[in-house]
Amino acid sequence: MISAETAYSFRHALLRDAAYQLQLPGDRARLHGLAFLLIEDLCGGAPPLPLPLTLGHAPPVPPHPSDPFAQELALHARLASTAPPQRESLYLRRASEVAEKSFRYGMAEALWQALADRIAGPERGIALLRAAAAAYVQGRMQAAEALQEQALGEFRGVGHRQGEGAALSSRGLIRQNTGRIELSRKDLEAALALQRSSGDRHGEGVTLNSLATLRREQGNMEEARALFRAALRIHKELGNRRSEGVARQPRDARSRAGQDA
Repeated sequence: MISAETAYSFRHALLRDAAYQLQLPGDRARLHGLAFLLIEDLCGGAPPLPLPLTLGHAPPVPPHPSDPFAQELALHARLASTAPPQRESLYLRRASEVAEKSFRYGMAEALWQALADRIAGPERGIALLRAAAAAYVQGRMQAAEALQEQALGEFRGVGHRQGEGAALSSRGLIRQNTGRIELSRKDLEAALALQRSSGDRHGEGVTLNSLATLRREQGNMEEARALFRAALRIHKELGNRRSEGVARQPRDARSRAGQDA
């Protein structure tokens, strides 16, 4: 038997949904537009447009009063008839960043995918990689690899060699962590060649560190140490203290997935 409070809440949700569906589509769109404008106004207006998505460690997005409502604002923007079309992507991006920063990886995965569905080109590939990293941290290996495959196809479709290298490097980590050592080696070596040819020093350092871990697990300690030293030199050169710490104290592949994808 359900409690009175639960029964009331259930009926209330049904009534709410029924009332919503009774509205004409045009009226619903106008109400969503009104809700969007009211929430955005209460938050002091729209946040500034973020910098384009980039690979590697981008500077954090400055907080904004609308961040707690970013997901709701994205929904209202999509369903409204009056919200500027770019607003949905703006709030999806912010909601994705907020979820990721607060370790809500399931939500982050879904939001990055939603953003990827609304953008194109290299930024779409990067959003898919961010979704893949969130899936991987949750241990959702198959979902992560499927998202990386999508990202790889996007980067290849637009001839973005740096992104292709990042996607291969990220896929190499998944294959390493799931015991497909030879496939992992091929991915990581292909990624390294692309990163060197495109001048992606950050990506090169990350991939060298992954190759070093692979060689260590295979028992080739001499080569592993040389690769770790090479990765460390690059991270020091770039002033990337976080990745430098990974190179100094190598950890398992899953622990790195969320920070290097």
